[in-house]
Amino acid sequence: MSMTFFSKKRASRAKQRYEGGTANFAKPYLLDKDSAFGVTEAFRSLKAALSVSVPKKESDGSINIMVTSNFPGEGKTTVTVNTSLMFAQSNFKVLIVDADIRRGRVAKFFKAHHKPGLSDYISGQSKIEEIL
Repeated sequence: MSMTFFSKKRASRAKQRYEGGTANFAKPYLLDKDSAFGVTEAFRSLKAALSVSVPKKESDGSINIMVTSNFPGEGKTTVTVNTSLMFAQSNFKVLIVDADIRRGRVAKFFKAHHKPGLSDYISGQSKIEEIL
């Protein structure tokens, strides 16, 4: 059997779980001092690769990165928060926009309470200054 078969089968099961409302989300995994060296180093390598390969805006030197995939549970949030953590530890200013209106999870990684966010801004209930 080929790897493509397994990928399609996994994607099919993930789609069924998602559409049926039974998607199993993993426990938030935020890097800390007790994280395995290999995992931490992998995120450092990803941060370094992004630093040199993503074009910076000429006006302020900032970069924009979007993380996406087809199905829930594929690691988008884990990759986003841990890569952002690596940038923050290197004295970069980091802004994470969790655009998942129905099942946003970024706040859970940081054990933060709900505050005005993207949906509040889009609906006109909050101004961008209040959110940032």
